[in-house]
Amino acid sequence: PTRTRVLSESDSIDCVVCDPPYNIGAPVIIKGKDRRPVNHHMSGQQIVGSRKDGQVVERADLVPDLVPYIFDVAQRVLVKGGRLVMFIPARGYEATLSLEELVHLKLGNGVFDSNLVLLNDCSRLQRFSPTFSRWLICMEKRA
Repeated sequence: PTRTRVLSESDSIDCVVCDPPYNIGAPVIIKGKDRRPVNHHMSGQQIVGSRKDGQVVERADLVPDLVPYIFDVAQRVLVKGGRLVMFIPARGYEATLSLEELVHLKLGNGVFDSNLVLLNDCSRLQRFSPTFSRWLICMEKRA
């Protein structure tokens, strides 16, 4: 985010609110026919798509998971006491994890060095299916 000066300045923002893309296409009707994009799910470590007709296709053109990058930006730009409020999508195996496990997975090893603290009383789960859900989370910058 070096092109957006405010996202490069430390301790400059009170709150970040976002809903990052989930790599899930919405239905598209073209000339009366359903041209629904692929619904994406995790299959092991590989992202695959599953079409309505049952065909499974690999998708290499997916947008990368932006959640770790959002955490990184929030840690830098939020003022002490600032909040990060966002949805975190969970697909496949991720949908079986607790919120704490999912945040740890998204932050990787950086979770122990993070100055963002998860506020559990402010988090809510929205389950769309057994293999897809999202968490609305709130984190606070403590240091």
